[in-house]
Amino acid sequence: MPFGYCAQQGARRRARRCHNHALPIAWPHATNRYRGFVMPTLSIVLRALPWLALAPTAAAVTPTFGGYIHYDQVRFLDDNAHPADRVSYWRRVDPIIQLKGERWNLRLMPELTRDENKLLDAYVAFEIDQDWTLTVGRTKPPISLDRLKSSNAITFVESSLVGELAPNRDNGLMLGWKPGKHWQVQAGVFDGAPDGEIAHSPDAGAELVGHVQFKQPLLGGRWRVGVTGSRGDRKGSLEDPRLGRYRTPGRETIFRYRGDAIADGRFTRVGAYSDWYRGPAHLQIETLQSRHALRRGGTSASLDHRAWELQGGWVLTGEDASFDAIAPARPLLGGNGGFGAVQVAARIGRLDADVDAFPFYANPGTAWRRTRSRGVTVNWWPNRHLRLGIDYERTRLDAAPGGTDRREDVLLTRIGLVY
Repeated sequence: MPFGYCAQQGARRRARRCHNHALPIAWPHATNRYRGFVMPTLSIVLRALPWLALAPTAAAVTPTFGGYIHYDQVRFLDDNAHPADRVSYWRRVDPIIQLKGERWNLRLMPELTRDENKLLDAYVAFEIDQDWTLTVGRTKPPISLDRLKSSNAITFVESSLVGELAPNRDNGLMLGWKPGKHWQVQAGVFDGAPDGEIAHSPDAGAELVGHVQFKQPLLGGRWRVGVTGSRGDRKGSLEDPRLGRYRTPGRETIFRYRGDAIADGRFTRVGAYSDWYRGPAHLQIETLQSRHALRRGGTSASLDHRAWELQGGWVLTGEDASFDAIAPARPLLGGNGGFGAVQVAARIGRLDADVDAFPFYANPGTAWRRTRSRGVTVNWWPNRHLRLGIDYERTRLDAAPGGTDRREDVLLTRIGLVY
């Protein structure tokens, strides 16, 4: 059984390990009013996944298998010291298993290149009717537009600085509603993963997430605008501080807290975005603020970190730009003399860490107050299964008092395979 839940009642059963399940979930003491709703619902669905996969239904269950592989090369052009183990490496090896019923879809996507192989996606999406959906399990919370894109579809090799302030994946349940052809509303309860991280287990906490999106035609193209927000409580420990870290496009850490700082109280995120697609052109702008309470020793604070990003691109071969991956109209070796699809794009972005984080909560020698990045990229899709991308990113790091300014120049190359 790929999923399971060990219901533990009382200290004796809570101490007992769950030997028969691949994903043990320890039942925590209730620390806030949301857990009593989130955890029983999530555990019921996790127990039901095997039944959903195997139970007979009126419509046939359709299994599919696919995934993607990303192999990256990183070349730093500046004079700073950088990790030697990331000159070239497997960035992603993510198989995808799906089971589709008449009105539900189960998706499993493990990440096989991490030190601890984790399930990135592990959810069931239910189609209640044509306007309502329910998603339960581990998925992407609708907080950052750039995070919501598939890693096969993001314009650049790595996500923007805005994506650093949003969780990668989180456990929870989310209700979606389409009140009309122009509107989309999503509301959910999640565990509250730190910025840029994946929730460790479905017992970490609770975070309310909301997302409202409006779209309509504009200037002959497709335009949309959205607002996002989240609010919850988070308690960390020295073993698990539950605080995020931020990285450059070259995946160098630009901000992290001191080792004995831990999350301790309310955390919120507020963001807005807009994008526009017309033929081969696209524009995207996004901003996000992350505010969280933390403690170090007997001293507490509430800190604000903010980021924004602006990008634009053009498909030189004439195909329509898309939020999803670009499909070549004339694939290479397709029998019609095609070359595939080629896209060029540019972006600028900035991330500001709260100045009050220094020097007590963050070390100015290893964390920077402001990050400014700009980059250009060229992507080539010979066919719908293969993507070759090359980025040049220049990032300026402004130090807090006591630190030293830095610059990062990096050339990123990716070979992406979708199967």
